[in-house]
Amino acid sequence: MEDFAASGRCPVPLLIEEVEEDGKLVRPGARAEIFWRHGRVSRQWASRAMVGIEGLAWAHSDFVGVDGLPLADLADRGVILTNGVGNYSKPMAEWVLLGMLQAAKRFPEVIRRSDARQWEPPGTLEEMGSKVVLLLGLGSTNRLVVGPAAALGMEVWAAVRSERPCPPGVSQMLVGDAWKDRLGEVDFLVLGLPHTPQTERIIDAHVLSKLRPTAWVINLARGALIDEAALVEAVQNNSVGGALLDAFDEEPLPPSHPFWGHPNVIIVPHHSWSSPLVSQRLPDLFFENLIRWTTGQSLLNVVDFAAGY
Repeated sequence: MEDFAASGRCPVPLLIEEVEEDGKLVRPGARAEIFWRHGRVSRQWASRAMVGIEGLAWAHSDFVGVDGLPLADLADRGVILTNGVGNYSKPMAEWVLLGMLQAAKRFPEVIRRSDARQWEPPGTLEEMGSKVVLLLGLGSTNRLVVGPAAALGMEVWAAVRSERPCPPGVSQMLVGDAWKDRLGEVDFLVLGLPHTPQTERIIDAHVLSKLRPTAWVINLARGALIDEAALVEAVQNNSVGGALLDAFDEEPLPPSHPFWGHPNVIIVPHHSWSSPLVSQRLPDLFFENLIRWTTGQSLLNVVDFAAGY
């Protein structure tokens, strides 16, 4: 990034990142037009920097979630905020598919028996063609789940906030809270929502009680979407089939947490995004937007401050 700015191809001032001297935080400049929150910069420092930069017109975050960033301050100052939608979607969508397949094929049990050198099979396995997956939200990750799931013969439903055309591969669009009345028909509930005041604890004890006792919850989005205590009780009581989780209220997940060691809970340590291709997508998206900014074009992934994503 420094090379790009110094090359003369970047006609606007950019604030790149923090430096530290003698334990004190030093900013490269107190004034900048553009701020790039890349993957090495913490949310806490990014928030402080965005508030403190004078003349800021556009801030870009490599990450998708913008909860924790100073949205009200940016909106009041007329700063445009863009995010990293699409940067991590492909590896995360693959984890969703893996989560559904491992549940149907009882793969964790197969692994445990293999490690113990036990020949006894784990019982009857399922085929995906008989399953219903409800995608809670139809953002960049869940959209990538639709095609492969439909190709396996799954019935794909999508819960969305407002009416929109039904995309190929989705058999039903459930608008508003309509999804809550269909939970008893669902085999997999996949969370793909941002964390906002409206979505916090959207999966609570009441929602979990409506699921089939064989249904799995898959959450790669935000830990705050789930009432963890309610999900702990549900898996311990076998009122749901299990859960694949990559986001939690507290991270790292404490060693004493009851999710650890449960045979039907798979913990991915906030790592479903991982791929060597991600490091290529991050600067590609920023530079595409930088070109758009310097040529007066509309930016990609502009955050709606009112919606919170």
